[in-house]
Amino acid sequence: RPLGKLDLDFKNGFTGSIQMNRSTTLNRSLAVGSGARRTNRSDVSVTTNFSKRSGFRLPIWPFNKKELKNSINFTFSFTASSVVTEQSRGQVDGEDQFEEQDRTDRWSFSPKLTYSFSNQVRGGAFVEVGRTNSKRSGKTSIQEFGIDINIAIAGN
Repeated sequence: RPLGKLDLDFKNGFTGSIQMNRSTTLNRSLAVGSGARRTNRSDVSVTTNFSKRSGFRLPIWPFNKKELKNSINFTFSFTASSVVTEQSRGQVDGEDQFEEQDRTDRWSFSPKLTYSFSNQVRGGAFVEVGRTNSKRSGKTSIQEFGIDINIAIAGN
């Protein structure tokens, strides 16, 4: 479950969501000298969406004024997260003393556009940019771009 979440709906097709999560896990071992392991996780995500439906008629033959119902959908997402793993190295005054073993920080940004020409023809494009910074594996960048086209073919 999220620590906090806010959903927003506006009249003109805009929606949005902000969500925050945070958790701590503590694992203790019964083996002598193995201590405890603590994992702290936190993340935040922001998503916005815009949708609009409309239609138009084709006044030319052979379509005979057929109406096409089209829609556009734009989605923007941003996520960021952090995971820190710590191992205890002994106790001082009865309290575990933890030392950071691993840290992974991530963020990504992704806009996506989808356009429907009709019920049978849809298309869209997306971009995703992000970065992961890990104590163990270093920095990794994500840069993706994609285009999709869907055409429904139906027969009798």
